[in-house]
Amino acid sequence: MPGSTDGTGAAARFTSPSEVAFDSANNLYVADTGNHTIRKITPAGVVSTFAGLAGVPGSADGTGSAARFNSPIGVALDSAGNLYVGDADNDTIRKITPAGVVTTFAGKAGEIGSADGTGSNARFSGPRGVAVDTAGNVYVADTFNNTIRKITPAAVVSTLAGLAGQTGSADGTGSAEMPSAARPFTARLVAELVSRGVQFAPITLHTGVASAEAHEPPYPERFAVPEASARLINAVRAGNGRVVAVGTTAVRAVESAAGPDGVARAREGWTDLVVTRERGVRVVDGLLTGLHEPQASHLLMLEAVAGREVVERGYEEALAGRYLWHEFGDVHLVLRDHALRHRALRDQHDQHR
Repeated sequence: MPGSTDGTGAAARFTSPSEVAFDSANNLYVADTGNHTIRKITPAGVVSTFAGLAGVPGSADGTGSAARFNSPIGVALDSAGNLYVGDADNDTIRKITPAGVVTTFAGKAGEIGSADGTGSNARFSGPRGVAVDTAGNVYVADTFNNTIRKITPAAVVSTLAGLAGQTGSADGTGSAEMPSAARPFTARLVAELVSRGVQFAPITLHTGVASAEAHEPPYPERFAVPEASARLINAVRAGNGRVVAVGTTAVRAVESAAGPDGVARAREGWTDLVVTRERGVRVVDGLLTGLHEPQASHLLMLEAVAGREVVERGYEEALAGRYLWHEFGDVHLVLRDHALRHRALRDQHDQHR
C-alpha cells in the first residue's frame, strides 16, 4: 500500500522507493522516489523521513523536512557518512550530511545539459545511479546524457565515459535481440563498477538464430570490434587484468578479432567462428551468461572457457537451486580454467617463436 507514514516495520509506508544504501551502523537509507523524500530505516526496522517533505517536490536546500527533492532515485554514502542523491527530475546531485543538512553538490535545478564544470556550473540530464569510491569521488549514471560522470570531493565534474547525446557508434542496419546477459547492468551497477576501476569496451555483433543445438554450428553473423576497444582489451591483458565478456555474442565477436598470438585487433565483417573446447579462447578470461538448454551450442563455448567439469558442476548447482533459464532467467559468471589459460598462453608463445 503506497503512502508516506513513518513507523516500525509493516506500519511504515513508501511510494515507489528506488535505490538504497547502508551506513557503517547498518542504517538503511532509501530514495523514496514517489514521495520525493529520503527515508531512514534503523536496524530495528524503525522508519523515519530523513530529508524532504512527502508529496511536495522541489529543489530547496535546507535541513530535514525543509529540504525538497524531485523524484530522487540513486543514493550512495561516503566514508564520512555523507549521503549523495541522484535527484533525477531536478537534474542535480544532492549531498546530505549525517545531521540531515541538504545542499546541492553539483548541477543546477531545472537546467538540463551535459556541461562539465564545478558545482552549479555543471549540468546533468536525469542523473540516477550514484556510487562513491574510497577517495570520496562520486560517480553518476547521467541517464539521458548516456554518460558516466565523475565528481571530485571539491565538486569538480568531468565526463568519465561516453559521449553526451550518443547512444552508440555502429553505422548501418542489422538484426538485434534483447541483451539478456546485460539485464543486471542497471545504471547504478555500471556507476559502481566504474568507481571500482572496471572499464567497458563496446563491441557489436548482429545476432542470427540464437541457441542452435550442439550439432548445428551457429550461423555467420556480422560483427565489429572498434580500434579503441581492441586497444583497451590488449592493455587490460598486458596488465594481467581479466577480460570478461557480457554474453556469448560478445565472446564470439571478440574472439573473431583475436589472432593466434592473443592480440585483439580492430576488425569488422562476417564471422563463422565456432568457439569450442578444441579451439579454445584467446582473449576472453570469462563471461557473464544465462543458463542454456542441455543441447545448446552455447555450452561448447562455456566449456572452451571453463572446461566441461566446471560447467557441469555449475549446472548441477543451478538445477538444485531452481535457477531460472535463458532469456529472462538468472545470469552466472563463468571464469577461465587455469589449465586452459596456460595452454593458450603456451600456444601463443609458440606462435612468436
